[in-house]
Amino acid sequence: MSGFANAFPSSVTFVYANGGYGSDGGYLWVPDPPGGKDEPTTNRDVADASVDVLDAIVSAQGPFDGIMGYSQGSMMVLYYLSRVPAGTFRFALMFCGYVPTTHLGMVEYIDEAAPISIPAFIFAGSNDYIISNAQTEGQRDKFDADQRTYYVGTGVGHVVPGSSSTPGYSQAIAFISQFPSSTSPVPSPDPIPSPQAEAKGLHLTGESAQIFFGPRGECSLKYDNGRLVSNCEVIVR
Repeated sequence: MSGFANAFPSSVTFVYANGGYGSDGGYLWVPDPPGGKDEPTTNRDVADASVDVLDAIVSAQGPFDGIMGYSQGSMMVLYYLSRVPAGTFRFALMFCGYVPTTHLGMVEYIDEAAPISIPAFIFAGSNDYIISNAQTEGQRDKFDADQRTYYVGTGVGHVVPGSSSTPGYSQAIAFISQFPSSTSPVPSPDPIPSPQAEAKGLHLTGESAQIFFGPRGECSLKYDNGRLVSNCEVIVR
């Protein structure tokens, strides 16, 4: 995630948070089902501790423009968008995500909100053997077909594209660049090769921002002028 974030100028602010559930010294955005993946939960509020964490940040430090997540964090982006009012964010990016089918109550929230109307960039790696492309396509299909961009990075695994040489990196930067900033420009994307992508029309203006979720609620450290901000990417302004 840090490689992708480093593409942006210092004027872009990243705000950090951890998932609401501790696990073996780390964090989760939602606990695993007590009975295992073959016994899905039905509790609609199973991830409420994480929702509360994000609600508090948005309330105290918002408004924010975008939300972004990876792996379980990507799933949390989908779920959180189903829980907040339309217009809370201007765009969303999701990498290697899925629909939380092991938590049927969460899926109920998502299905009630679908198709979610927000410009969304959804990425899958063709060689992702952790989250299948079919699972990520399920996540993609929860978004308005006229506002989503789906890109499959050829030869890429379960990663966030972190450099210009990684398929999907330039495409994600290009997506964000459609949100011009009034204070500083979003970095110009590298030339985009012919993509394996579904791209729909977007009508975007204003400032750019992002929220980052770690794959299981955790992220690398972030410093601001030598001051430790927190240890999980959440919001950018």
